[in-house]
Amino acid sequence: MIQKPITIRTHSIAAVVWFLFLSLSLFLNIQNEKSDAAESARIMAHTAFEKDVLYRRWNAKHGGVYARVTELTQPNPYLNTLEREIITPSNKTLTKINPAFMTRQVHELGKDTLGVVGHITSLNPIRPENAPVPWEAEALKLLETGIPEFTSIENVQGEKYFRFLRPLLTEQGCLSCHAVQGYKVGDIRGGISISVPMKPFNDMAKKHITLLSVIHGILFFLGLAALRFAAFHIRMQIEVREKTETQLQTSEERHRLFFENTPIGMVHYNSDGIITEVNEAILKTFGSSREKVLGFDIRDVPSGDFAETILKSLKGQFAHFEGEYTSVTGKKTSYIKASIIPILKNGKMILGVGLVEDITEHRLAQEELRLKEYQLQRSQKMETVGILAGGVAHEFNNLLYIISGNTQLLLDDATPGSKEMLQAIFQSTQRGADLVKQLMAFSRKTEILLNTTFLNDEIQKIMRMLDRVLPRMIDTKLDLDENLFSIKADGGQIEQVVMNVCINARDAMPDGGTLTIKTENGFFDEALYNSPSSHSPDFKIGLDSAMSTGLKTGRCVILTISDTGTGMDSKTQEHIFDPFFTTKEIGKGTGLGLSVIYGIIQSHGGYIACESQPDEGTTFKIYFPFVAEEQLVPTLDSDAANRASKGTETILLVDDEKDVINITRAMLSKLGYDVITADSGESAFGIYLEKYLQIDLVVIDLGMPGMGGRKCIEKLLYFNSKAKILVATGYLEESLIKDIKNLGAKGYVAKPFTAANASRAIREILDKDE
Repeated sequence: MIQKPITIRTHSIAAVVWFLFLSLSLFLNIQNEKSDAAESARIMAHTAFEKDVLYRRWNAKHGGVYARVTELTQPNPYLNTLEREIITPSNKTLTKINPAFMTRQVHELGKDTLGVVGHITSLNPIRPENAPVPWEAEALKLLETGIPEFTSIENVQGEKYFRFLRPLLTEQGCLSCHAVQGYKVGDIRGGISISVPMKPFNDMAKKHITLLSVIHGILFFLGLAALRFAAFHIRMQIEVREKTETQLQTSEERHRLFFENTPIGMVHYNSDGIITEVNEAILKTFGSSREKVLGFDIRDVPSGDFAETILKSLKGQFAHFEGEYTSVTGKKTSYIKASIIPILKNGKMILGVGLVEDITEHRLAQEELRLKEYQLQRSQKMETVGILAGGVAHEFNNLLYIISGNTQLLLDDATPGSKEMLQAIFQSTQRGADLVKQLMAFSRKTEILLNTTFLNDEIQKIMRMLDRVLPRMIDTKLDLDENLFSIKADGGQIEQVVMNVCINARDAMPDGGTLTIKTENGFFDEALYNSPSSHSPDFKIGLDSAMSTGLKTGRCVILTISDTGTGMDSKTQEHIFDPFFTTKEIGKGTGLGLSVIYGIIQSHGGYIACESQPDEGTTFKIYFPFVAEEQLVPTLDSDAANRASKGTETILLVDDEKDVINITRAMLSKLGYDVITADSGESAFGIYLEKYLQIDLVVIDLGMPGMGGRKCIEKLLYFNSKAKILVATGYLEESLIKDIKNLGAKGYVAKPFTAANASRAIREILDKDE
């Protein structure tokens, strides 16, 4: 029974607080509506003033304008000018309208249509109508003290108006009329007052205030009902307190368990900012112990966004924070989302409650999703450019073959004087072929031959070539591990990788520097994948691709090429492996070098990473998968590779390019072969049906219109399963090579080919025992 008055008193206080809270909310909203009404009127007045000034300036700039004399537009008796009125050729009288006259007429029009009253005025008026009313006189005097404008809300003829006055400054065009008054450019000669009726704005504000009052009234009664229910509930608890003592203790224990075990971090601190209670989740988030956190003064958190959030709560303000935070007590960095709730009593904070959620994993998941999206976009872009590159390479190979083939034929009968020029042409076609190989390597449309390779030996070979292209002011240093693991590699492509990177290093050191090439055994693991440099999307994409094509966790070989050149900023580094991206001058780079390297390294199951800073040089690290040491595959003797073997067999040559047929026929005829030609799959099949007993080999291109090469091969082999077929094409991706073999062709030769290449491929098929 003793507790009932306290319950009633508490209920009454809560009702009063609720009433005061809603009253304060309503009061603030009403004030805000009134303020918005006045601000809207001020904006309208300011807009009207700016419009008047623009009209006046335009009028003054043109020295006044002329208008027909009417009942409303009479000649200005105060305008002192010789041409105040003029007669037009059609005998109409025009009078000059100066800026002030025009402004006054606009004001009259605005008053009648919009209700906005404008008045041009001055303490020293020429026209009596421009004399200021008392409010304007007071405002003009204040403007002369330097204030930019004067506003107030006044009663005018029983209606409230927002009154606004700004000065008119003397401009050069104004002196034609006002110079006699002693004004100079820049002087204040008067002002324009704008009076905007407040009634429309006040009516709108009243509607909003009425609606707010109704809403607050409903909230008040809902609150009273809730308080009534709460009071009833409390009374019921008092009456059965003895019976529910155990239940309350159980409830407190549950609360404690919830507080301790909830996955959201919770912290309580007092009005002095001292932490009084924490749960396990927040200790885990901050990586600290309870002993360190309890008693900690939250005001000692280092300055930053999180510190500002906490200080707001100490002032009784709700605050929210989301971002990266490093714990003072645990030195652990997490990405957190925190809501700081101040508990107030009598307007003062008595308890602060912090809800802190560790969203690091969620953030990482978002980053992973963004990375996957980036990977998809990058993959699609690279695939598109790769298809384009492969197509260009195919067409370009045919052109190169025509040029190089004709050149080879001419070289055999050339005079000493022309032989040198023909040799230069042939070498140029070879450089063009090298460029095509780069395109093919970039698009990964070319077959690579991976043999067990000792990287140190390849580096030593490359150094002999580098000595000829690096200037003497560049110091080259080698640091090669004598116990280096073997790798599976294509020696020619490794040469291309090292040469391209070193040439770029040379260009980055125009005044000299140091180029360092280092080889070492390494170990690839999750530490590399999660290293700081792996934060770049390109790094993770490259590693993901490498890990899927051969670079597994474990031992690897690392090739490091570094220079002391100009370096690159982070923005440039994001694009260095993009095709056709170059920082060199026009004509000094194709933009294919690093993108080709990227493709080569990926085709080797490896990965290339770049680290660079402006003016601090650049370092490329290339990771190759480790392989057990094996016997090296013997290479073909170079003299034997360049010799063209002859023969006397009959060859059916099939190609839709007339120039290709002519060159190949001449080349094979010189080698002793009897050549029959066909320009399509259809004609080739017809010839073969007639002369298959005479034909020893069919040399055929795949990309032809009509039946095409593939269909023709299928029909030839269907007719004669023992037919010997050699495919000649300029577009040799790995899948295509497999396709050729599956079709039943005995081999292939890549365009542009030399007589030696062609004869070697032909003899390998014709001399092979069936």
